[in-house]
Amino acid sequence: MTVHYPEQFANTKGVFYPRGGNPDPLGISAVTFYYAAMPQADFDTAMNSDTPEASKLLGERLSELAYAFSIDKGRGASEIMSAFPDLDLKEEQFIEIGKVNDVTYYIFDAPELLYHYTSDIEAEYTEEYHKLHDDLIEALKNAEFFPAVIPGAQLVGETLKFETTDMDGNPVKSEDIFAKNKITMVNIWATWCGNCVGELTGLAEMIARSEERRVG
Repeated sequence: MTVHYPEQFANTKGVFYPRGGNPDPLGISAVTFYYAAMPQADFDTAMNSDTPEASKLLGERLSELAYAFSIDKGRGASEIMSAFPDLDLKEEQFIEIGKVNDVTYYIFDAPELLYHYTSDIEAEYTEEYHKLHDDLIEALKNAEFFPAVIPGAQLVGETLKFETTDMDGNPVKSEDIFAKNKITMVNIWATWCGNCVGELTGLAEMIARSEERRVG
């Protein structure tokens, strides 16, 4: 799905923040469109902090604009509702916006559930939230839909080859790494990806346990 956002989404007082979109094992994809009633710099600081103050700020200033769902195998809104029992979803709140092959796309739009700012939010942010909400719904209704493509699917079965340098500047070649083991795990991550950074500790512990078994 490709959404063509109106021009005002690129120049907002608050922060427009879509998140999600990868299909889960149930064949359902969900995107949450958030709006943060704060400047971009404050939002970035809060998102990269794990302090109680940052969590409180986001809780007060972050709200959903809408959800977008897709579901495969010709299924519909009732199956989406069953997959998200913790959300207060009703079938009449789903708007079908497109269909490609056996995949159906929906908007979930229930302002009384999504909008939860307190009266302390400045009027300029409240006004922008409601304007962006209305424009987002229209943009989603006019989105373009394409058959799903799994990134990198064409590489399945192919030998991975690369040349780079390690953190000390030493040259690294894939064939040298892969020749040492029957199975080699390659983890790709980015400094701005919180989940990626968060899993590094667990991966380091897994490597340490593997080395201990090898030595033992």
